[in-house]
Amino acid sequence: MRLLQIIGIVMFGLLPFRAGAQTTGDSGRTIWDGIYAEGQAERGAGIYTANCEICHAANMRGGPGARGVVGLAFQYLWKDKTLGALFDAMRTKMPPGQPGTLTDQEYADVLAVILRGNGLPAGGATELPADRAQLDAIVITWEKPLSMVD
Repeated sequence: MRLLQIIGIVMFGLLPFRAGAQTTGDSGRTIWDGIYAEGQAERGAGIYTANCEICHAANMRGGPGARGVVGLAFQYLWKDKTLGALFDAMRTKMPPGQPGTLTDQEYADVLAVILRGNGLPAGGATELPADRAQLDAIVITWEKPLSMVD
């Protein structure tokens, strides 16, 4: 297990393997449920550009020092975890050397743009909450629900 943690840190820069990170939400909600607002993702794009792009690249696919926050490797890393675990990892590990320097709302906004970058749908005007407990009720699953399949 310790080896997996080290590999997770080295390869992905975030550590989702700690206790509690693999819990699933009880609400039945997933990232496919339109859980962020498009305006929130727009705000998040500006915050991402100013704080994240230098490592994770403009296209969010990563660079020499950091893995991407979109694509298969990212999706595999976070599959079946909660959005709260990802939110907490962002708050406690990012930006490198300066974790926690953004507000919780700014981290939630960046999370919204990451969801959009991974092709997940925006909802109405309801924004993604900046609250770990509420985000723990939302499961990260990359399989599109049958009701959404064309």
